[in-house]
Amino acid sequence: MGGGDVDHGVEGIRRELNRLSIQPQATTDEEQFDPFVNNSLARHLEDTRYARRVSVGGLPPSANEQTVAIFFNQAMAAIGGNTAGPGDAVVDVDMNHDRGFALVEMRLTEEASNAMALDGILFEGVPLKIRRPPGYKPSEAAALGPSMPSRCLNLAAVGWTPGSAEGNLVKVVIPRPDSSGQLVAGVGKVFFEYADIDSAIKAKTAFREWKFDGNPVFSVYYPEIKFANLEFDG
Repeated sequence: MGGGDVDHGVEGIRRELNRLSIQPQATTDEEQFDPFVNNSLARHLEDTRYARRVSVGGLPPSANEQTVAIFFNQAMAAIGGNTAGPGDAVVDVDMNHDRGFALVEMRLTEEASNAMALDGILFEGVPLKIRRPPGYKPSEAAALGPSMPSRCLNLAAVGWTPGSAEGNLVKVVIPRPDSSGQLVAGVGKVFFEYADIDSAIKAKTAFREWKFDGNPVFSVYYPEIKFANLEFDG
């Protein structure tokens, strides 16, 4: 099911082709105006589909391809997750109704990465589990675009903050390399601060089911004093 504006979706994909220096070659005037006839574009779409999809689980029985597409299009637009220009981010939804599961395909790999930030967002009152799809290849996908959500996403626009489904989240710290590119303590880890002990316990329990790029997430409690002092060498 195509969930997006086809013209804008193709234009966004064409921009990514240009960024990757892949130039479609049309052979006739008719092909010039039908982007799906073009072999280069079709091949690129097929080759990058694994990186432009997100796996969405936990969908309620009332969900269908159209409602899922509309939901993600609205959420992506609201948080500023659309990087391919005007139009809807979603170009296709492949849904398994019996399992409450869907593969949601975006225009660009970067938009798929931004959609990952919506993990746990409520859809019709039910928290969604948003993961990378089966067959996702982190090392190959890295050449197609960012593998992490943008740090500029406005998740509050959809009433969402990372980890809010797992407790009362107060603060998130993601250590980054310094301005010279040198690694600093804590790079490769994410530190969460919760408002109370119960929320922290709830989060740690929920994280047992989390995966990042197909790998399990391991969580431990971190000393409050070290967190307060921004000491992330533990």
